[in-house]
Amino acid sequence: MSNINSLKSLLKEDQDNIRQYKEGKVGLDEFSKKANIINAQFAEWLKTNDIPDYQLKEEEYTAFVALLLHSGEKLMTEVLNLFFDKIRSKDRAYIIDKARVLKNEPQIYGTQYKRIKDGKVDFLPIENPEEIDQRRGEVGLESIAEYEKKILEL
Repeated sequence: MSNINSLKSLLKEDQDNIRQYKEGKVGLDEFSKKANIINAQFAEWLKTNDIPDYQLKEEEYTAFVALLLHSGEKLMTEVLNLFFDKIRSKDRAYIIDKARVLKNEPQIYGTQYKRIKDGKVDFLPIENPEEIDQRRGEVGLESIAEYEKKILEL
């Protein structure tokens, strides 16, 4: 199987697993078991492949980032440390925040949130929130207010 087909296949499995859980078709135990299998396969893929170049292989790169964001904190941190310069700054922000949230630390860029049913967004704790728009701008992300509006439009 080619690298892109392998990543696309893993991403499809990952997205199907999430969809089935959200739709109530599988329980948490089955969802977690399948997610762990997918994460292990992704970790194996990383051992024998370099990360895709986002300028040349956008589809493969997007699958790589999505799978990384659904992996554990340890793998996210390892990949960031090894391939920091090969990951787009916007994507690094999401990965850094997700890894920090998984370690119960405040996020830096405000990318992680819980959507509240009454039409509001509850951002998970943010370090120095008064500086959030400056940090987001430095990595090419929109302001936190624009991001919240985009989330609510989903």
